[in-house]
Amino acid sequence: MEPLFQTNLIALSIAMVIVALKPAFFKWIYIPVVVLEVLLGVIIGPQVLGLVHPHQITLFLAKFGVVILFFMAGYEISPDKIKGRPIINAIIGWIISAFLAATASFWLVANGYATAWLLTGLALTTTAIGALLPILRDSHQLDPPYGPIVLAAGGCGEALPIIAMTILTTQNDVRFEASIIFVFLICSLTLIVISRRIRHGKLANIVEKTIEHSSQFPVRLAFCILMLLVALTEYLEIDAILGAFVAGAVIRGAFQREYDAAIIARFDGVGSSLLVPIFFLISGTQLDVAALASNVESLIMAPIYAILMLLVRGIPALILYSRDLTLRERCGLGLHLGTQLPMVVVITHIATQRDLISNTQAAQLVCGALITMFIYPALSRKIINSSI
Repeated sequence: MEPLFQTNLIALSIAMVIVALKPAFFKWIYIPVVVLEVLLGVIIGPQVLGLVHPHQITLFLAKFGVVILFFMAGYEISPDKIKGRPIINAIIGWIISAFLAATASFWLVANGYATAWLLTGLALTTTAIGALLPILRDSHQLDPPYGPIVLAAGGCGEALPIIAMTILTTQNDVRFEASIIFVFLICSLTLIVISRRIRHGKLANIVEKTIEHSSQFPVRLAFCILMLLVALTEYLEIDAILGAFVAGAVIRGAFQREYDAAIIARFDGVGSSLLVPIFFLISGTQLDVAALASNVESLIMAPIYAILMLLVRGIPALILYSRDLTLRERCGLGLHLGTQLPMVVVITHIATQRDLISNTQAAQLVCGALITMFIYPALSRKIINSSI
């Protein structure tokens, strides 16, 4: 084993154990697990302790982690739950968010506070629904009417930015790339429809016989479809997380609802205990803290981005759901939708790789997203619970 990889592996393992101990020993400290993982990543990374450095294996595991995160998000979003008003309002809400974000980012670029206004604006329109799902599930907020609305709006806050990012960052002809994505989405919808048609036949019998068996056929089938769709998106030069999101939706359609708890528990075991934490830890090691702390303006921009994320995603929530939710629930929804992180990390990573934004701006956006993850879910829960 290479010394560098060995050191990386030991440091990451210890960090994951520390994070896992938080619910047992530090319940009184409200820090979302993903925030703690990123902060620990900063500490063990090159800029502080220097225990973890870039390595092809850990970078691969981190990419696999974000793929699993979006796969689980796609699995949670059931078409039966979000069809009708929830999904229509979610799409309209994201379009309004995109307009607000474009206006804000254009002003920031015009005044010299940012570059690449389209990508900066796109980062403001995302929602960390994958990272929020454990919080929403643990607080019993996935039940109607709130659950379908937050799932639909959060799903759009992940899926639509992925599509937009692929088009905006393509090195091919934009029209060609858009047509490729359109064909992929049509094929994806067809797969989802087919999966829903076959779940009551022989597949249901196979799942019933193997769900508790050591062969774990349902999990293997899920990972097989996940790998196939991720490989397809890589071949088509579409971001892999779109393939992962679609794979989750396809598997959701293929399995009957009575197996949901068992399937989710198995995905959590693979994802939440290992691969997803590695993604957030590695994201922390790549955060350019030195650039962020280089001047006062850089430090101020992080909370400004956090506020913009809330306004961009929260204003449509207040407007569109007046018939469906109380004012307190709409305020809570706005806070949930304004909670961001994984897609911001992905967008800034691609943008810095292609020299579209600076490391400083990337750090500002990621730290702004960390602030939203740290504050908004807890504040949302407090506001919604106070209405009961």
